[in-house]
Amino acid sequence: MCIAASGPSLVPADIAQALAAGCKVIVINETWRACPTAHVLYAADYTWWTKRGPTVKDFPGERWTTPKNWTAKNAALLKSLHQIQTKSGNDIVAAPPICTGSNSSFQALSLAVLWGAKRVLLTGLDLKCGPAGEDHWHGAHDGLISPRRALGIFAKAFTNAAPQLVARGVEVINASRETALKCFPRATMREALA
Repeated sequence: MCIAASGPSLVPADIAQALAAGCKVIVINETWRACPTAHVLYAADYTWWTKRGPTVKDFPGERWTTPKNWTAKNAALLKSLHQIQTKSGNDIVAAPPICTGSNSSFQALSLAVLWGAKRVLLTGLDLKCGPAGEDHWHGAHDGLISPRRALGIFAKAFTNAAPQLVARGVEVINASRETALKCFPRATMREALA
């Protein structure tokens, strides 16, 4: 399985390699635009779904979210999405609700584990700004909050989860081209797929 986040170092060719190798691919938020043929799109932020989320026509794969914080006003959109219950925390759990880890990539990793993944490749999970100060590979999320103040919190969630993943027999390889995340072994996408 491969999780493609939205960090500044994301290169669509890395996702294409994972797909070509037979990996199930989960894209996070706007990264569906880099790979509209991914199997799953996960975005926890209901505001992103209401402002930027794709239609079924634009993204025919499974579209997942957490129903947390959705309003009755957006009930029709929520019904069109697969849902997973979440709770606060940064543990990898065996059944829903999954912990939020304060970010969609963490939740996608939890879903991958729930779905039985024993090997997960990460790409675009930079957890740091790009060389020109950019938050994402696609530029700023217009009208949405920048994640930069929470990057340390996101990293801490993954660091806490790393030994839990090992204990469950799940191998996670960080194939992001640039990353501040140090808790998983590193490899290029080509090396990770070999």
